[in-house]
Amino acid sequence: MRAVFVIILVCVAGKLWADGGGIVARWEDGGVTMTIFSNPYPPRVGAVDFGVLAQESATGKPLDRGVVRVAVSRADAIGQEEGWPVVCNSLNGLGLSGEALRMNSSNKLLHSVVLGVPAAGVWELRVTVVRDGHEAGLTKVIEVAPAGGVFWDFWPLIAMVPAAVGLYSIRGRLISGRRARNLR
Repeated sequence: MRAVFVIILVCVAGKLWADGGGIVARWEDGGVTMTIFSNPYPPRVGAVDFGVLAQESATGKPLDRGVVRVAVSRADAIGQEEGWPVVCNSLNGLGLSGEALRMNSSNKLLHSVVLGVPAAGVWELRVTVVRDGHEAGLTKVIEVAPAGGVFWDFWPLIAMVPAAVGLYSIRGRLISGRRARNLR
């Protein structure tokens, strides 16, 4: 019984209590190790929170100083030639580039920026870190999925209630079975 609970907890806990989303890329350049997260993961149309964990490669300590810039641009030919249609109207002026700051992050280890991705497709993610006059950067092609519904954003929270009720009923059946055997 405990094993079932642990398995469910492990499967759901990452989604429920994640801070920074899923890892999009990781690389090392110029003594700096960078890990890029996106929330939601995988990135979807709309507001995407990009978090950057910048660490000193030698010690693994988070960088205290430095400027982190994040930008997305359309990578496929449709976006470059015709101009892509905006399919998400709730971007509220979010841009396609910005400076990632620690004060935007909830855990203060990540440099975070929220960018507005207006359409699904193939996008190019560029992250640049400038520290002590040295610039390190990464360019990665990412796939941006169509906007998800509310259910898909919160399914782990919604699934917790039926899972808890089901586990409680299984527990009750196991206890009543033990009592019946003990009375014989």
